Amino acid sequence: MLLLLVLSAKAASGQPMLSNSLMPSAGDTYIMATDPLPSGIRIQTSGPNKRWDFTTLIAPYARQYSWRDASGTKTPGVEYLTASTEAFSEAFFQKTSSELRISRARGQDPLGVSYNSLVTYSPALTLRKFPLRYGDQGTYRSTMTITCAAGDASPLILRKLPFQPDSLRFRVNVERLTEVDAWGRLIIPGGIYDVLRERQTESWDIQIDVRVGRRKWQHISSMLDIPIIFPHTETLGYAFYSNSFPEPIAKATMEPGSGNTVAHMAFKVFDTEETPLLTSLGPNIFVYPNPAIVNARFEFFNLPTGEYELSIFDPIGRPILLKRYSVSGNRTEKIDVSEFRKGGYLYTLKDSRGNTIATKRFTVIRP
Repeated sequence: MLLLLVLSAKAASGQPMLSNSLMPSAGDTYIMATDPLPSGIRIQTSGPNKRWDFTTLIAPYARQYSWRDASGTKTPGVEYLTASTEAFSEAFFQKTSSELRISRARGQDPLGVSYNSLVTYSPALTLRKFPLRYGDQGTYRSTMTITCAAGDASPLILRKLPFQPDSLRFRVNVERLTEVDAWGRLIIPGGIYDVLRERQTESWDIQIDVRVGRRKWQHISSMLDIPIIFPHTETLGYAFYSNSFPEPIAKATMEPGSGNTVAHMAFKVFDTEETPLLTSLGPNIFVYPNPAIVNARFEFFNLPTGEYELSIFDPIGRPILLKRYSVSGNRTEKIDVSEFRKGGYLYTLKDSRGNTIATKRFTVIRP
């Protein structure tokens, strides 16, 4: 019996618990990167004492995030913060002694409607709640309202409307379910951590309003097939928390409808020489890994919706590959370079008018 108690104590000792001391504060900074085509990543089933090996994660760049004070109207027990998000929005948060909530944002919205939307949450939506322990569950609801001018909306959405309005408004009933369903040890490039894993599911019930000129908002959801406009109204993700950092050290977003396939994964970066910091939000293209051996990933970054042409030239300047893509915002394409000879290559991205977005170099090596 004594041996059993000792073994149980040792097993429990590896289980972390996150206190509210890990809430972000004004002045905090952190660096994250996103692998848009993760390979070899296994999320695994729920349970205790798991082991996750995410050392295969790679990314073309990393971004630095900062929490800043956004105090306005004072509310007892509430601190107001602002920070940029992964989707290049500026978001505003409310922090209490136990919760971090998002109240509004401007920029790219969660539905992908526009890169210049105003997003409000009523009430503010809880994103984190402390303390956090294995087995904790939460249900949070909010109405998310997204408003944008038609000129800022995605053409893919505008084409599905029965007429062309001047403004659009999307009213989204959000239900967010969380469960700390696993704990164990996580390995990411640059570190090994004891973590709690939180399963996060969001479902959206979407209604669409439009306005023409100065007329009142007109509800048009009954005219539309919402599932065609937004085929995925439920998202599933997993956040991995360590008791060393306020933010998740890794966050997996799953392919819609798959349940076990990772669509993309964000992870904390410790070495900015290996994963350099992004210095501009302008349209761009990146290739990684660089040097490449078998596959090269071409990351189209922050591109206006349109048609683009990618050209690759060999070491003596001869064109050896030309591909055309439709891109809106970000997109990642994997190209097989296993038949390329080792050496330096040039690649160029042009828009539909022939304007050059970027011209860069990458290297192919052979083992």
